[in-house]
Amino acid sequence: MTFSLLTQTKLCFEPFQRTRITFDRAGAAMMLCIGMTTGCAVTNESPHITSSIYTATNHSPEASFSMFPAPVKGMTQHVLQLPKQDNESDYEVEVQLGKTELADCNLKGYWGDLAQRNLEGWGYSFYEMTEYSEGMSTMVMCYEPKTTRFIPIGDAFKFKYNSRLPKVFYLPADVELTYRTWKTTQRYQTTN
Repeated sequence: MTFSLLTQTKLCFEPFQRTRITFDRAGAAMMLCIGMTTGCAVTNESPHITSSIYTATNHSPEASFSMFPAPVKGMTQHVLQLPKQDNESDYEVEVQLGKTELADCNLKGYWGDLAQRNLEGWGYSFYEMTEYSEGMSTMVMCYEPKTTRFIPIGDAFKFKYNSRLPKVFYLPADVELTYRTWKTTQRYQTTN
């Protein structure tokens, strides 16, 4: 017999993430055990990340990222400047690209590749998405009116927190960049 549980889990990083877990009876006991022995402290502390968006016409970078080239026409440069934190190894930043648009009840997404590039002569890296395309969509009959919602482009990705260098992204002008920070509250544990 298989049980399916839709729960809010917190895998020692914040914030909560919705996860679907399917397991049998033995697995249920194991999940209960893991849930009782794994803990994370919940805090509302979140580093205040400074974000800036530049186009080809308004590009006037600060000294900390002036070495990065200006965006070309039709592209935007998104810059995330992370504040210094104690124990930065306890933090991660998650980025999700997408578009906010009027959409019906169908599940929808876009395909797109975000490539990591090197800034020649500096040894720094930046991220670039030059194009994206419409992905798959369900085709359910929708009775509710369309609503404005965020449609993701590909999967979200995480990178290690590093306040020494800004994170720079070059994206098509109609693409949005959303982000959130994750913080661990627990040290690594050994298996017994």
